[in-house]
Amino acid sequence: MAKYILNTSFHISESVIPLFETWVKEIYIPKALNSGIFTDHTFTRLLVDVEPGTFSYAIHLLCDDIEKATRWHDTIAASLKNKLHYQSGKQVVFFTTYMEII
Repeated sequence: MAKYILNTSFHISESVIPLFETWVKEIYIPKALNSGIFTDHTFTRLLVDVEPGTFSYAIHLLCDDIEKATRWHDTIAASLKNKLHYQSGKQVVFFTTYMEII
């Protein structure tokens, strides 16, 4: 069983939902799972209203080795997320937290 979660939360403008969801499903999650570091994932939309015309999402990547996950996040994931940020016209913002499964 995985011990840690790399959680990345995204806040996006409604106009870039199709771009974002495609990016998550076709680029981000496959790259994460193909890294051999992560054992599973969830992709969720938060059921809260932050501001009109925006939506929030979260991706949980489960892993056993937090150091490897951190290196992946700081290199590959950072590059992928920065490209998305600029490709979306800066209408996607994000932050990452590391969690321990109790």
